[in-house]
Amino acid sequence: MSLCTSHQAVFRKRVHSTLVLLLTAAFLFPLLRYLPAVSAAEQQTITYKASNEDFRNPERGFYTTANIIDTQGLDWVYQDGYTVIRAYTRLDAYRNQELPASFLDDLEQGLDFAREAGIKIILRFSYNFGSDPDAPLDRVLQHIEQLRPILVDNADVIAFMEAGFIGAWGEWHSSTNNLDTPANRKVILEALLDALPEKRMVVLRYPTDIIEQFPIPLTVDQAFNGSNQARVGHHNDCFLSNIEDSGTYWPPERRDEFKDYLETIGFWTPFGGETCQITPDEHRTDCPTTLDEMARFRWDTINDEFYEGAINRWKSEGCYDEIAKRLGYRYQLLSATAPQQVVVGDAVQLILEMKNSGFSSIYNPRVVELVFRAQTTGEEYKIVLSDYGEDTRLWLPKGGKTKELDITANLPANLAPDMYDVLFNLPDPEPALNGRPEYSIRLANQEVWEAETGYNNLNLTIDVVSNGSNPISTNGLQYELFTNKNMDGTPAKTGNHSTVDFNWGNGALTSDLPENQFSVRWTGQVEPQYSERYTFCTRSDDGIRLWVNGQRLINNWTDHAVTENCGTLDLAAGQRYDLKVEYYEHRGRAVVQLFWSSPSQRKEIVPQSQLFVES
Repeated sequence: MSLCTSHQAVFRKRVHSTLVLLLTAAFLFPLLRYLPAVSAAEQQTITYKASNEDFRNPERGFYTTANIIDTQGLDWVYQDGYTVIRAYTRLDAYRNQELPASFLDDLEQGLDFAREAGIKIILRFSYNFGSDPDAPLDRVLQHIEQLRPILVDNADVIAFMEAGFIGAWGEWHSSTNNLDTPANRKVILEALLDALPEKRMVVLRYPTDIIEQFPIPLTVDQAFNGSNQARVGHHNDCFLSNIEDSGTYWPPERRDEFKDYLETIGFWTPFGGETCQITPDEHRTDCPTTLDEMARFRWDTINDEFYEGAINRWKSEGCYDEIAKRLGYRYQLLSATAPQQVVVGDAVQLILEMKNSGFSSIYNPRVVELVFRAQTTGEEYKIVLSDYGEDTRLWLPKGGKTKELDITANLPANLAPDMYDVLFNLPDPEPALNGRPEYSIRLANQEVWEAETGYNNLNLTIDVVSNGSNPISTNGLQYELFTNKNMDGTPAKTGNHSTVDFNWGNGALTSDLPENQFSVRWTGQVEPQYSERYTFCTRSDDGIRLWVNGQRLINNWTDHAVTENCGTLDLAAGQRYDLKVEYYEHRGRAVVQLFWSSPSQRKEIVPQSQLFVES
């Protein structure tokens, strides 16, 4: 894998200042020969101990169910050990009318509660819970269109959607409005895929419905390409109930075809569901059969509450704990090899041997980072391996497989010489979730996980030494920190920050400062790379103001939960513009981030490389 350099910063409460330089990745193995030679330093190899602990990881595992329309919060879900819930959302009252604003507001609040709780949702909409009517086609399409803004704004906390809407339980059979005809199924599926952002997938109840839409199974070349086919998986809601899984594999003569098809697409799409109590004398829920079929179809999630008889059997036969650990992905480091010393600006090569003992692998986008943390200052430099090139979901090992990850990257010429600890980070790419440990992937190793940061410590130390020629960059912004909300008086602390990208949780900038009632002012200059209109966005909790070139773009000087505010301005490439950010924290969670984007610039934290302290 070859990497090119860009810059980004993350500040941590426990360090005095943080400089983050992002080295964006292009997983283009043929280009490795064009990289500078890797320093011929003595190598170090670390071997890792596996963890047998059943710990939480995002977007996988046993799920529980919850009503997100009528709830006062969802913190209990994460506290009970779950990272996923299925929200079976009833639309019975609206079969003959549009969705009222009160319902949409309650739905949005429920999704906000999920975000606050650190969990994700499997979302299904249905007009009944059994034999009652569903809704006419035009009403279904109207409801999907009404839901579109909420799905777009809250895709970050949607693990995936069950197609729903049609027939009994929203399971695509027994429609009272002819919704389960091939033509109507196609219209509803396409409307739902169009309303849901491309980065999220939909699962269907029956393989025959998937094959009806996409007769030829998904291939690796099509995986994660954003097409409708690449975004459709399966949920089996009568898993192991009998030889046909109670209609899942009906008609019987197509059973093998259906199973082969699902086995193929399971590599690249989510697979979930539940057991059921139909034909209990024909159940196949013994542990050997369960483990075999979960591995074959690459199960990611399953209901922990239904059917109780099947779950109790797994417990009595001794495979429940294994299922809990293997649902979805379970990435485990076997070894890591790296040089003991690297010269600033040279290439560094790390070889990670990783095993995935889970049934499946990740199905939603995921960031992969190497973090270099200076032992002297605590400053963190990130090498981002997932911005460009091969999709992370294809790069990491598949379920049941072991893979060698060969990473070669150029260290920046302005990296400060120091002894660096090397860490591996798999955060959620969504801005509202990135940096939150609940949404980062934990590796199944002993003495690796950092609960405070969400990093996995590789226990490697690399001595980065100066090449004697390149000065250390002073890019960034100057900050002034005040122990009041209004930036009154003399600052309690001053210094430089790499960027504005901070999440202090319920804490403060440093442990010797108050956790609430403080404010910060950042000043400096910003230099765009393109001559076009830029959008600057802030995410903050609480108050925020932003000026660029003397123009106030953002003014939300109020107490509020994490909120995004944006403003636009035309800028010229290569020209430096004055920039000022003001922020205050009232109480509770403290978050402040500064993003930018343009037609040629993807949305990102304004990087250190484009920020300058005024001389």
